[in-house]
Amino acid sequence: MRIGELAKTLGTTPEAIRFYERQGLLAGPARQSSGYRNYGPAEADRLRLLLGLRRLDLPLHEAARLATLCMDGYCAKVSDDLRRSLPAQRAKVRRQIGELRHLEARLADLERNLAAGAQPRPLIRLNTDDSRPRQAIETRRSDGMKQLNLRVTGMDCSACAQRIESTLSQLEGVVRSSADHVSGDVTVVIDPPRTSETAVRTVIEQAGYAVGS
Repeated sequence: MRIGELAKTLGTTPEAIRFYERQGLLAGPARQSSGYRNYGPAEADRLRLLLGLRRLDLPLHEAARLATLCMDGYCAKVSDDLRRSLPAQRAKVRRQIGELRHLEARLADLERNLAAGAQPRPLIRLNTDDSRPRQAIETRRSDGMKQLNLRVTGMDCSACAQRIESTLSQLEGVVRSSADHVSGDVTVVIDPPRTSETAVRTVIEQAGYAVGS
């Protein structure tokens, strides 16, 4: 099939296919005497794999490497590499979701204030408090416990807050925790020898929420 037909079949563009070929990520067929190139099943399958991996937001060269391994029959290697990389990829997506929800909330607030007749200048001026989630505040208590005050995005209702509290209660070293879905604040009291802020952040993110850095 010609490049235009291949692109249409796989939901991409001829320009994208040519880009992959120029980057050495996709070997195009040789030109025929007519000057045209016909793409066969092998080229189509490799491109389909490459596009599928790219749609998972994997880096371009990593997607191309895995597509090559898969085409060469190294399925176990591809599975192993994906198992190692997917947790970090999912954590990245959760952070992006949290950032987008934070942005949507700021846009909604701006819309409400402008509709009420407020002046735009003070509303759109950025500062550290409203341009990104608040940073964690750590407090050392007199009893040796450590209190973490975290800003968590992605809590849409009281059930989300309860889920975070339940998840944290299962982490060894967490003395108590409370979550407020309205403000996005999560307070966690931990026993430092038994757990850490990193562990707390990890279990919250694994539950599907983003923690301010």
